[in-house]
Amino acid sequence: MGTTAKPHLPECVCGTLRQVTRAVTQLYDDALRPAGLRAMQFHMLSTVRHLGKASLTDLAVIMTLDQTTLTRSMAILEKQKWVERKPQTDKRKKAYALTRRGLAKLDKATPLWQQAQQHVIQHMGTGAWTNARAPLAALLDLSS
Repeated sequence: MGTTAKPHLPECVCGTLRQVTRAVTQLYDDALRPAGLRAMQFHMLSTVRHLGKASLTDLAVIMTLDQTTLTRSMAILEKQKWVERKPQTDKRKKAYALTRRGLAKLDKATPLWQQAQQHVIQHMGTGAWTNARAPLAALLDLSS
């Protein structure tokens, strides 16, 4: 038997953000599935492309991820040959750049991401999204 229950946003800021994040992430995961990527992988590849060559430290700060999670995730991208390690002045530090294969994967996924992005913004409203960005960015300050 099906349920008639609908999602309910809790009073808790953390609970609300986690619930909304799960729903939106699932939408992007579904949209990116034909390209063989998940939302987080797309975000990581896009960030590496934007930076050109990205150190783990820079990626961790930009993406607000801990080094352990990031290292594990980058290892998956490296195993797929979507990113490769690049030499650094300090040999102890790791830096990554997109490979041709990674760039092709990102190029294939970008139109799918754009469709998901447009769908979410249309559903939310362009003005609401624009207005939400500053307060959401302010919450990032809590992590530093």
